[in-house]
Amino acid sequence: MADIIECQRCPGMAAPIGTNRRGTIYRCGRTRSHVFTVEGAAVPSAHARTEDPETSHEAAASVTGITEKQQAVWLLLGEPRTDPDLAVEYMRRHREQPDTFPKQSMSGLRTRRSELVDAGKVHFTGEYLNTPSGRRAMLWQRTQI
Repeated sequence: MADIIECQRCPGMAAPIGTNRRGTIYRCGRTRSHVFTVEGAAVPSAHARTEDPETSHEAAASVTGITEKQQAVWLLLGEPRTDPDLAVEYMRRHREQPDTFPKQSMSGLRTRRSELVDAGKVHFTGEYLNTPSGRRAMLWQRTQI
């Protein structure tokens, strides 16, 4: 993978976190919110299983430049979910379909969701739900294409 480089948006340094069709994806170590791509390599795009409905194939074909783990998170955000709800559903799906939903930690799921937000593939719905502890949690959903 590529080397650590200067962040394109602040004085921090950025480390490679993956690739997309356009090149290497970097995340700033200073802010953790700055994510950008540097031209170069390519990775596979989203895909659907042969037994999936036609709409799943259309949706997968419309999403490019995401990693396998990002794709798995993206698939679950077809309906609005909070990060805790996403984690519960993801773990359930991982047990049933480990090839489609590779193992990820809760922190990793939040990071993948955040990367999808940065890429414009997922958005905050503007709504909140209360967690079992009574705290508000943001609702996230796939961006309509």
